[in-house]
Amino acid sequence: MTETAYETAYLQSHAEFYDYIRTKKFYISRHLKREIGATQWKDLLKTYIGLFTTDRTKAPAPDEVYAEIAELFPHLIQGDTLNEYDQLIDIINALEKGKQAKETIRQQKIKK
Repeated sequence: MTETAYETAYLQSHAEFYDYIRTKKFYISRHLKREIGATQWKDLLKTYIGLFTTDRTKAPAPDEVYAEIAELFPHLIQGDTLNEYDQLIDIINALEKGKQAKETIRQQKIKK
């Protein structure tokens, strides 16, 4: 695989992850919310509108979603993180990479 083909595949897989994860919602418990911290929690809510809920009946916890996406996207999420806070951070980091990948793909299409 050429470097360009590898780069395209890398961007595409991250963009697919982004599209997939944006359809999900995460339940954030009071304990996890405290672990995240008030300021960071507010920032997450602003940045990822609609991605988080504190109502357990409306979404699975991050560890459940983490297991699912680790199976679907093993090249992006390792699946061996046990702590729920760290799992959430892994998901957010992959989400940000996906967001950047989508923007890069968009820019490449504009240049053509």
